[in-house]
Amino acid sequence: LEGSYDRAAHADVALHRVVEREQVVGAHGGGELSYYRGFGEAGSGRLYARVAYHDYLFSIQGGDNAANRDGMQYLGGYEHALPVGKTTSLRAGVAAGAYVAEGRDYDGYTGAVHGGVHQMLPLRFELDLSGGFAYEPYEHQSSYNFDDSKDRLDRIWVVQAELERPITDWLVASARYRYVNNDS
Repeated sequence: LEGSYDRAAHADVALHRVVEREQVVGAHGGGELSYYRGFGEAGSGRLYARVAYHDYLFSIQGGDNAANRDGMQYLGGYEHALPVGKTTSLRAGVAAGAYVAEGRDYDGYTGAVHGGVHQMLPLRFELDLSGGFAYEPYEHQSSYNFDDSKDRLDRIWVVQAELERPITDWLVASARYRYVNNDS
């Protein structure tokens, strides 16, 4: 199937940190280096490395730089796609990385797994279902933490479903549902 890797629907939960109940304005930029390899009937794989800079463009309350989230993200991973018949493909992947923030509160590491299925449907519809889990321990206690005995640890679960259909050669209509549970 085409598009096994360029679909926005895959649950690459390690790519960004989730911000809940807060509107954040930011500028993010970076790049990715990928190596793709076909394995015949065993599908295809993608090995990748990413580097990105995140600037959240907001003032830190209280003037303490410890809570500054701006910083560099380094991420590497592997994803494998396996065709099942002519209309279905399965995919699974792992990723690991680090985030080095300008403030010490957000320095941490990421280990993640994700998987999904892409199904071609009648009438040119396509369905993509995916899910993933990321384990993100932080190096330091949060300056917002009132319990000095606990370091921050995020466990992030993501489930996503997307249904799409091409309207023309250059226009696609889609509907997407994404559920994120960030147990922090």
